[in-house]
Amino acid sequence: MDLTAAFNSSEAEAAKATPFVLDIYYRSRGGGIYMTYDFMSRVLLTRTGNSEGGLSVTPFNQLDRETLVAARDRLVQLGGEPPELPAEAATLLKPRPLKP
Repeated sequence: MDLTAAFNSSEAEAAKATPFVLDIYYRSRGGGIYMTYDFMSRVLLTRTGNSEGGLSVTPFNQLDRETLVAARDRLVQLGGEPPELPAEAATLLKPRPLKP
């Protein structure tokens, strides 16, 4: 299943929190996972629905580009107005020649 279909399926509930923030809730046996994509701060906040879980903060530059695009597209579908994502950076660096 592609990411857009996953966002639109019953597996995940997506809601616009603000014009710049998308909330996603995935149901699971352990209580679920809450994900908040904040396109102004450029971070993903993740927490579990049980008391043992904590809060994880991940900068956008550490996330998969396809996931960010799908989340942004979903927020736009819900009436949000997130800023454009920055241009995609090169994933591989050219090796430097070794100095003898």
